[in-house]
Amino acid sequence: MLFAAMKIAAKAEAKGVKYMERVLVNWTEAGVESLEDVRRLDQQAKKRQRTKPYQQKPGSNKRDIVPDWYVKHKGQRSVKSESAKTEEEKRRSADEMDRLLAAYLAGQE
Repeated sequence: MLFAAMKIAAKAEAKGVKYMERVLVNWTEAGVESLEDVRRLDQQAKKRQRTKPYQQKPGSNKRDIVPDWYVKHKGQRSVKSESAKTEEEKRRSADEMDRLLAAYLAGQE
């Protein structure tokens, strides 16, 4: 088993014996008594690594934080796009709003 711990430490390119000692301590805590137990534990670890989600699950509590300057910039951009409309587009938009207001007011009476 010591040789197996040495192989794992070598694969991890660990310097010194601390890594190998930690591997042996972990095996002791997990109740490993044979090389078969080592293989089983290694397979379980690999399986856990494959099943770890890399992205946040839907419905999590985390939210994106949007800085105030971005919100302000975005608001200014929408104002600019409003002023970039041609006079014809502005007139059509005003006529549409007048029509909708008249229809709303007619339904109120």
